Amino acid sequence: MGVITGIMLPLRLLLLQRHRKQISFEFLKDGKSFFAIPFSEFRADLLAWAFNGLAVAGFMVARYGIPLETAFKLVIGFVVPGLFTGMLNFLEMESAVMRFLGKEQGTVKVRPDLRLSVARKVTFLLGSVMTVSAVVIGFMLLDDVRYLVKNRATLGAEHFHSIFYEVGFVIVVMLVFSITIIGRFSRNLRELFHLQIQTLEEVGNGSYDKRVPIVSSDEFGIIASQTNDMISGLRERDFIRETFGRYVPREISELILSGKIPLDGELRNVTVLFCDIRKFTSFVESRRPQQVVKRINQYFTEMTKAIQNHGGFVLQFIGDEIEAVFGAPVASENHPEMAVRAAMEMRERLAQLNAGWESEGDEPFRHGIGITTGEVLAGNIGSPDRHSYLMVGDAVNLAARIQEMTKEFRCDILVSGYTCDALTNGFNMEHAGKVRVRGMELETDLYEVV
Repeated sequence: MGVITGIMLPLRLLLLQRHRKQISFEFLKDGKSFFAIPFSEFRADLLAWAFNGLAVAGFMVARYGIPLETAFKLVIGFVVPGLFTGMLNFLEMESAVMRFLGKEQGTVKVRPDLRLSVARKVTFLLGSVMTVSAVVIGFMLLDDVRYLVKNRATLGAEHFHSIFYEVGFVIVVMLVFSITIIGRFSRNLRELFHLQIQTLEEVGNGSYDKRVPIVSSDEFGIIASQTNDMISGLRERDFIRETFGRYVPREISELILSGKIPLDGELRNVTVLFCDIRKFTSFVESRRPQQVVKRINQYFTEMTKAIQNHGGFVLQFIGDEIEAVFGAPVASENHPEMAVRAAMEMRERLAQLNAGWESEGDEPFRHGIGITTGEVLAGNIGSPDRHSYLMVGDAVNLAARIQEMTKEFRCDILVSGYTCDALTNGFNMEHAGKVRVRGMELETDLYEVV
């Protein structure tokens, strides 16, 4: 018996080390085999102890002629520790797999079929412990009952006490094994929850590069896989939101994405601003495309900052022209004043840009800004395939015409009488005249901001 056990244990340890080495990047490519490592561990333990028990029992039958019932009990005596050892090694290897996969952030894809669900795993562990305990205690009680019946005339109280202590000792041993197994199982659950919660906390902080480690093929693996799909969806949503915000002001993009801008439009009282670069066509013709793009991007960047600093929103860039609105989509009461102050800051920023360009030997930009206040139709306008947040109405057309009139009045900022009448704070303005706007049945006073 000692020789067989002495050979079996070293072989089992070698197999255990081999299985531990299988937890590697190469073996990870096969998710099915990888998740089977803990099961292989359990199977190897059970088979090793069962084979050892059969070998010892066969030897005892052949050599000493022990009864088959005794030989069967001997086999059970080997299978029981093999079963317990197998369950402990199963849980230990499962923990090792979790720790390794925890570093891989969801590399393995869980199979759609559950190899062993959590409910089945718990039932297997508890059922095995209870069954083994019942079998062992049952055999002991059966032998003790037979002994009592056979020797009842000669037994004293001490014999009954020894039987009681023997059964109690076996029950305690079984309880210790059971508590150990349940403790290991609980530890694995804690490790699993820790890995998932840690990743979800990082995702909650906006780190969408993280993934919940898929460390089992049970319900937790499926939950982790679906959570990873959700994280990918959140990352894609934020990417769309961020990219969309580069073309549409953030406030507008947020309202559009949340569906708060009516698709059928709404009437809003706003202040519209148009800005156009003078002689831009000749500037483009005399320079390389790369120079034009760099220059216009610098200009648009500074003008957009000035508009946004005063609560305005750039609706669109039309060539070298900027269309902006104040008072929509986010309503504000003092949008006329915001627009005029934005135009004045645009004037200052252009002066700073020109100073830099002239110091480099390049010619400066000049622009004209037209501003008016009025009612427009604002909404998400376009085709079923493409929408833009736009303004439609006489105020939009009037602002565009006023911007063109800055050429005639040889100034950079012109404000309509509608905007001037709506201003509550004093600005340094000069009356430029009363004009009828070309193409419109409108007559308005124009004021130059000086």
